Amino acid sequence: MREDQVYFHTKKWFTENDYILIGGQPPNGSDRIPVIEIKTSANTEKGSKAVYKPDLLVATNTVFIVIECKPLFSLTDIEKLTEVATSLDRQRMLFSELLQRNT
Repeated sequence: MREDQVYFHTKKWFTENDYILIGGQPPNGSDRIPVIEIKTSANTEKGSKAVYKPDLLVATNTVFIVIECKPLFSLTDIEKLTEVATSLDRQRMLFSELLQRNT
């Protein structure tokens, strides 16, 4: 399965199971949902230095999930997701990005 297919089916599953699509960036394309950038406070400028752009962000009233859609295991993405989950700086920057976009 290709990465775009993983994205499509993951997005479909979450929407069919009552999750709200907040944002994301599909592989090799665009979507109607906003691209959310998770920066660090050390880099608030425009540009992609040290910026994570998750494939999908979904939520319910009690759960918020940052998703990377890969057809094969990716240690790089595991490291990115772990940093977002453990870094208060990244979490603050993500929250700030969501507030700016009124999501």
